[in-house]
Amino acid sequence: MSKMTRTIVVITPKDIQRIMGYCYKTAGRIHRRIRQFVGKRPGQLITIDDFCTFTGLTHENVETLLNDD
Repeated sequence: MSKMTRTIVVITPKDIQRIMGYCYKTAGRIHRRIRQFVGKRPGQLITIDDFCTFTGLTHENVETLLNDD
């Protein structure tokens, strides 16, 4: 059987915590700031592209960090 690779499209505060090394509360605060920065309403999902636009990180680096288990 072939190994399935998962594709992550949205960023959660837990993902921000893993990528940036912040505590969960700070990651949640950054998540809300990203939502405001890109003009999304509460409840709308934050994408990897939104995160990269806000932080200046590359899409490839973020995907690599998220897919490392």
